[in-house]
Amino acid sequence: KFLSVVFGQSSPGAGPGDMLDGCDSSQFQTDLCLSLIDHTPLGFAVECVIFMYAFAGLAMSADHLASAMETLCDHWSIPEDVGGATFMAIGSAIPEITVNAISTCQGVVARNRKPTPGTRSAVSPADLGVGAIIGSGLIAFLLIPAVCAWCGRKGRGLKLKLGPLARDMATYTTALLVLLHCVTHGVTVSSSSAMLVIYLLFILFLVFFKSCKRCIFGEKREIHRADSIFRENASQRLIEKQSGLSSFASEGGGEDEVVGEEEKTGLLSTLLCPVQLPIDATCPNCSLEAGDPAIEKWYPVTFVVSFAWISVFSYVVTIVADRWVALVDDPAAMGLMGMVIVAGGAEIPDTVNAVAVARKGYGSMATSACMGSQIANICVGLGLPWFITAVAGAPPDVGSNDTFLLVASNTQLYNVVLVAVCLMGPCAFARSPKVVMMKRRAVFFFALYLAIVGTLTYMTLSGLFSQGGR
Repeated sequence: KFLSVVFGQSSPGAGPGDMLDGCDSSQFQTDLCLSLIDHTPLGFAVECVIFMYAFAGLAMSADHLASAMETLCDHWSIPEDVGGATFMAIGSAIPEITVNAISTCQGVVARNRKPTPGTRSAVSPADLGVGAIIGSGLIAFLLIPAVCAWCGRKGRGLKLKLGPLARDMATYTTALLVLLHCVTHGVTVSSSSAMLVIYLLFILFLVFFKSCKRCIFGEKREIHRADSIFRENASQRLIEKQSGLSSFASEGGGEDEVVGEEEKTGLLSTLLCPVQLPIDATCPNCSLEAGDPAIEKWYPVTFVVSFAWISVFSYVVTIVADRWVALVDDPAAMGLMGMVIVAGGAEIPDTVNAVAVARKGYGSMATSACMGSQIANICVGLGLPWFITAVAGAPPDVGSNDTFLLVASNTQLYNVVLVAVCLMGPCAFARSPKVVMMKRRAVFFFALYLAIVGTLTYMTLSGLFSQGGR
């Protein structure tokens, strides 16, 4: 009776066993049986807890996967440019990529069921992944540069190299135009393969650009390092962590404050232990920071197991988001959910890392890495699963039931053009090789992000995107 009252059983005489009987294997595969509880406030609260734990597990698993990829690049002696643009970029974008892959598969299944417009089944789960990747692009081009400029060294602002910035923006804009074509005309083999070709050309440019530059301008070759750049970066991160702890204690951080920080960390670890313990137990710590060659050789195991965990948590995130969209009863809410919630949660680690690097005076490197990872988001995160499903004859439905993704894609395209003009325009007039972004421009970027997200949220909740489909 307690469960019947708490979870809102419609039948007054039904007991808890009746509610549990409704959760069979088919229902569990469809929505994890969440449809039995999410029509009550307590059931919605349970879903929120599941969603947050899934996001925490996604971040922890992605951290293990990034460590495995960094160790792979070190052991295979992969050049910095190639490793950074391929393995490290994909590792950074793996939450959005996996969420899109899972949602694409669910979208194909939902499409084969021949949904009826206006019903819950008319919602395409594939919109969640596309919305997440568009939202990540908004954060990478607006919030992360703004935060780096605000938190960087005083009076210096954020300095970006013009060449890499123009290269990344041009490539991302080209990929975004292909995405816009897919949203407008549907996913095809040619459009999805174009995304993969764009990424391949981007990698080839990175590989051969330095060699061509040396041949044309006669530049000297780089000095051979005893250790790879990935191992040097890992050693530098370890030194920064140790120096950060000592500087906190020496710069006014008394014993009480240190104990307070440890208590906060301990409380957070206790809350997250239900997901952290199984992940850490099954994923060997093969990071280069650990400095244990005997464990580093286990990076293939860490790669496979962490990717499996990421797939599980991405599936849970997609299911919960689908249930919330069903409660809102608006197909456009799926894209908004991805753009705001999934993208926001996935980009938090990148933003925190960018701030830490910016305070050391390397904001340009962090910002360029975040912008470059968006190319992998679109070309690999969307292009690869779309190409596979299109070749199989079952391309996903993207934005077919509403116009949210169409408006959001166009908005991001205009946003990239505006950012390029704001950053590279003054630089071109001054004929300077570097772009300088001060706090005033950072405030403008931050306000622009809030305006875009706020406007799209208001239009979605007002039902403006669900009046006529594509």
